[in-house]
Amino acid sequence: MPLKNSSRLSMLSSVQTPLGFFVLVVLVVEAGLIALAGQNEGDKAYLYSIVGILVLLILVVAVIGYFKPWVLTGHPPPGIDEKFSQALAKDVFMAFDGYISNESDEERADAYEYLVDVCSSAKYYKDKETSHFAMTFIETVVGCSDIKRKPRSSKNA
Repeated sequence: MPLKNSSRLSMLSSVQTPLGFFVLVVLVVEAGLIALAGQNEGDKAYLYSIVGILVLLILVVAVIGYFKPWVLTGHPPPGIDEKFSQALAKDVFMAFDGYISNESDEERADAYEYLVDVCSSAKYYKDKETSHFAMTFIETVVGCSDIKRKPRSSKNA
């Protein structure tokens, strides 16, 4: 009996995560294999393939769930969010600015520029998430200060 378009659409719209997609694919493949197994009752290969696909799916989901569980839910990995970066930057600004508040404006500007250099040129900022965290941190610290950042070209000259 053929499915109506509305029931197909509702079935497809219910798939909202990668795990749901895995389940839908296995259901479709196993339904086809069961239909073939019903036509060839003496052939056990279809039955073994149904069980094999189910076991393979369980193994794939278990491996993915062990190493990257957020992939199965469709949500981004837990990481360092922007609000934490900004809050940390404000705390660092309070401590750092309090420490250098007795210095001249030029020395304060140099100190902030040094902080920016240290935060932006670290060797361990190779992935995009950590780099974004560092840039948010830098922008917040410099934004809290009343120091104008020097252009990079004037520093190298």
